Amino acid sequence: MRMTFVREIAAMIPRVSAQLEVLRSDAGHAEAIEEVRLFFHRIAGAAATVDLADLGRVAVICERVVTVVQRGDEHLRPHLHAIATDGHKVIAHMLQDAAAD
Repeated sequence: MRMTFVREIAAMIPRVSAQLEVLRSDAGHAEAIEEVRLFFHRIAGAAATVDLADLGRVAVICERVVTVVQRGDEHLRPHLHAIATDGHKVIAHMLQDAAAD
C-alpha cells in the first residue's frame, strides 16, 4: 500500500511542477493555486496511513499556506510560489527516500 501511494504521488510531481511555473508568473492564477492545494491535500490526508507522517506534516503546512492565499491573503500571495516550490521539492525528495526503503 505504501509503494502504491508513493507511486501515485510521484506521478503527480510533473503536473504540479507545471502549475508552480504558472504561479511563478501569476501568483493569483486560481486554477494553478487549486491544483497545487489539492496535491498537498491528497498527501496530507493519506501519508500517515502509510507510515509517512513527516511527509504528511510537510503537506499540511503547504496546504495551509495555499488555502490562506486562496482565501485572499494578499500579504502572503507574493511568497506563495517560493513556499509551495520548497514544499514540493521536500516532498519529492521524501518520496525518493520512501521508494528506496
